[in-house]
Amino acid sequence: RLPNMPHWFFFTAVFCGILSVLSCVLLLLELSRFRRSVRRRLFARQLAALAAVDILQASTLVLYVLVSYGHLTVDLTDQTALCWVVSIPWYASRTASMTLEAHIAAGSAAAWFRRADMIVL
Repeated sequence: RLPNMPHWFFFTAVFCGILSVLSCVLLLLELSRFRRSVRRRLFARQLAALAAVDILQASTLVLYVLVSYGHLTVDLTDQTALCWVVSIPWYASRTASMTLEAHIAAGSAAAWFRRADMIVL
């Protein structure tokens, strides 16, 4: 349990985590409604991958906050396993999210430069 953290932090973290998961699920549902030719485009695949990774990241954050505040009890012998279960997916999803965001930004910049005729291909 985190002794010095205010309760508003708990509610804010859980609310934002759940809101993030719901918004990512809605984004994936909206992307699935597009025609297959649109879904196969790079940007649509990048958004779908980013939403899936963000679902994992937000879910592990909510799990960590629930355990930290004592709302989910974990046996003392299982805390090391819980640390691995929470930290590995969170760090992996954070790294994947940043990589996907950088890839989306680079693709957008390249498309903008191509439209502005700044790059001769």
